[in-house]
Amino acid sequence: MAKPLSEQIFNDILKYTNDVKKKAHSAALDIEKQMVKMAENASPVREYPKVVKRITVRRSPGSPKAVKVIQPERYQPGYFKKGWVTGTIKTKSGRLYAARNKNMPTVTHLLNFDHKLITHRVCRGVVYGTHFVEKIQDWGERELDRRLSEFLENDD
Repeated sequence: MAKPLSEQIFNDILKYTNDVKKKAHSAALDIEKQMVKMAENASPVREYPKVVKRITVRRSPGSPKAVKVIQPERYQPGYFKKGWVTGTIKTKSGRLYAARNKNMPTVTHLLNFDHKLITHRVCRGVVYGTHFVEKIQDWGERELDRRLSEFLENDD
């Protein structure tokens, strides 16, 4: 016995909706990965020697003149650049796809946005941010809009 027409239409609508969700999700994940690569390329790297060491000098008799200890990974050049990862942020209205820096999120904020420079409770001026994260986010939004409209318009 054949299915009623209303049930066939409903099943076709569900199938189309699920296909659109899958395509949108895969496009968002691909763009998210590209945003991480762009953020890594745009991230500044400290201009230190290749390996940062802490030098301790002891002046007591019998002790070595200086002890050189390699600092932990977080103090080495390139640590900020290596910290970019993809991440899904949950909000009340749904999920957002994002690239974030797991190693130094506060440094990301300071590099990206303008902020006041305050020393000894006196405002010394404004430090202007590079806004590199905003540029990457804007690109991601435009690219997702382009891809979504591309496969929605061509999905006849």
